[in-house]
Amino acid sequence: MQVTNRASSRTRNKILKTSIELFNCQGVQNVSLESIAVRMGISRSNLTYHFKRKQDLLRATLVVLEEQLREVLALPARAIVPEEGAQYMMRILHALWDFRYFFNGLTHLLTSDSVLRTQYFHFETWVIDSLDQRLQDMIRLGDCQPPRAPNTTRLLAENIWSQWRGWLHMQHIDSPDALKPEGQAFFDCALHNWSLMEPYFSGPYARELLAVYRGLMLGEVSPGD
Repeated sequence: MQVTNRASSRTRNKILKTSIELFNCQGVQNVSLESIAVRMGISRSNLTYHFKRKQDLLRATLVVLEEQLREVLALPARAIVPEEGAQYMMRILHALWDFRYFFNGLTHLLTSDSVLRTQYFHFETWVIDSLDQRLQDMIRLGDCQPPRAPNTTRLLAENIWSQWRGWLHMQHIDSPDALKPEGQAFFDCALHNWSLMEPYFSGPYARELLAVYRGLMLGEVSPGD
């Protein structure tokens, strides 16, 4: 029985992985359950044993996205060392990029499935809550300065989330067929995120973090190296 359950779990996970890949490459509206089954080399009935409808599959991929973001956002974010802060940002961007189909298809997805709409807004609230808490932790630990009223960490968290979503949208417009963004694309997102956070960092830390972004994403070497 345990062997059967493990095999079923592996098949389910493979369906999710294959679906996400196809959604990213072809767009959600252009991928059917049949095309997923064909790509995997399984019968449609085998696939619908795990996911009866496409909506069920999409809802499950949102759960996977949340699990991956929980993992990367939970990583140490104190970022006293700029290199650690830059790596933290890269992990977030990679996680978001792996689910770009979802953000780029939000209008279609959320207007065609009320359950998914509710599920997504719960997810988005959780993301913003997590970012807000992370910012408060950084302030408490002395890693950045608090925003001046009437600005709040909540507003800053919402702006960061909007900026990440906007980056994915623009990447879809600029490079719809890209399997992976170029370093410049990652740097553009990191730079805009840095712009939001720069007023709250110390001057030396902000400058060094930007230099690390340039090295990590663009391959530039700072003069002191």
